[in-house]
Amino acid sequence: QDLLDESVYDKIIILTKDISYFRLRRVLAKERYDLYIELSIPGLSFIKILQKLLFLKVSRVKYAAGFDITPGKRFSRFYKKAYTFIPERKRLLNNLKDLNVQNDRELTFPIKEISKNIEKVKSHLHKDKLNKNRLIILAIKSKRKSSTWNKNNWIELASKLMAKKYDIVLIGGTADREFSDEITNKSDKNKLRSYAGKLNVLDSAALIK
Repeated sequence: QDLLDESVYDKIIILTKDISYFRLRRVLAKERYDLYIELSIPGLSFIKILQKLLFLKVSRVKYAAGFDITPGKRFSRFYKKAYTFIPERKRLLNNLKDLNVQNDRELTFPIKEISKNIEKVKSHLHKDKLNKNRLIILAIKSKRKSSTWNKNNWIELASKLMAKKYDIVLIGGTADREFSDEITNKSDKNKLRSYAGKLNVLDSAALIK
């Protein structure tokens, strides 16, 4: 389903028996495709994997993902050197490391000192006259278009929550400001505020805390 997200591509080529590798190489080289995804094929031999990687190399594809790199350390080093593709999980982990939030196992991230972030968030809430004891935080946007809820649904949800005497804060990145503003403009601005683009990851953690 994720491969059908039209916000991240403009064309898909599906390799079938009717398309030879020679023809596909010409198409890829001409179009200068950014990403090649190899869907998992159990039991693929070392030679077959190597052939596919060499095929991509001459096809001028920038990134490749989905290959099984288990057949030996030497091949693994060749693969990592030949292609660099950062998956979404790793990109988010890198964002946390930029904020000095690190963990060797990459499973949990202890947030030891966020007192400054808490004070920043308290200042925002006080300025906007929001009740922290009756506060609901909504992360409204996703990088994938298919995973983003329609803004009218957010407006309806916010309206129902505010009717129950809750205050609402919308959080997100700078790129989410326009989307959050559309929700804010059609809601009670005394009870709903958008902090999209105003908070970093640790600020958002402090807000939730």
